[in-house]
Amino acid sequence: MPIPGAAGAPADERLSPQMIVPLMKRSEPGDGTRPARQTASFTTDSGQRRTIQLSRSEEFVVEDFVGDLLITYVFDLPRYFRHVNRKDCLDFGIRHDELRALSVKNLVRSRPKPK
Repeated sequence: MPIPGAAGAPADERLSPQMIVPLMKRSEPGDGTRPARQTASFTTDSGQRRTIQLSRSEEFVVEDFVGDLLITYVFDLPRYFRHVNRKDCLDFGIRHDELRALSVKNLVRSRPKPK
């Protein structure tokens, strides 16, 4: 399967800033502080569970919201969500302080009007 946003990816999986929407989640239980570096866990084709440390540019954009709620940002693709990382913001020229307003505008635009 091609990497979304890469050349040769299906047209419905090419990334754009208009696909970014907010996603609320609870912070991980613990002392309330975020780790200095983010990690990603996945299962290999052979079934082994692996965890890797993400580079700074691969880290997901995460904001404190209220209480133990966080806002992460995702690309709302037809078959799945893909988290927005720092490099995505640089590639699209989106400043961190613009991300929340852009994502909310996209979410409102993409949902049907109430009837």
